[in-house]
Amino acid sequence: MTPRARTAPRRWILAALCLTVGTTAIAGGITLVARPDGSLLQLPVSVLRHSPFSGFLIPGLILLVIVGFTNLVAGVMVARDAPAGNAAAFCGGLALLGWIVTQLLLLRTVEGLQVCYLLAALAILAEANHRRSRRPPRSQLDASPG
Repeated sequence: MTPRARTAPRRWILAALCLTVGTTAIAGGITLVARPDGSLLQLPVSVLRHSPFSGFLIPGLILLVIVGFTNLVAGVMVARDAPAGNAAAFCGGLALLGWIVTQLLLLRTVEGLQVCYLLAALAILAEANHRRSRRPPRSQLDASPG
């Protein structure tokens, strides 16, 4: 069994995590940008009282662009087994981790969904780092049959 064949199932798990995070972050970001008062998510602006924001427009843009698009692109790259896919997934995991940690600190709450996304960020970072360190040099990949 070739090294690429052994890592294929884990690659798909990493791709699925990145694609799920990316899709949900884009949806959440669009929702916050569309209604910065939080009404579409039934989220009161008062949750931002300890943050520098008076509405959800800027957080929505950050969620949409930085967390959403980074993870969506990373998911596609990992699924296609692109050479930079693992690095992109690591960046996506960092973006999500930064988002969640900032959210925990600024909102001063801990919700179940935050814990799920924190675990997803850690899983993405761990697997992307593992895959990046185990990936054979490009010359070996080109020389392998099939």
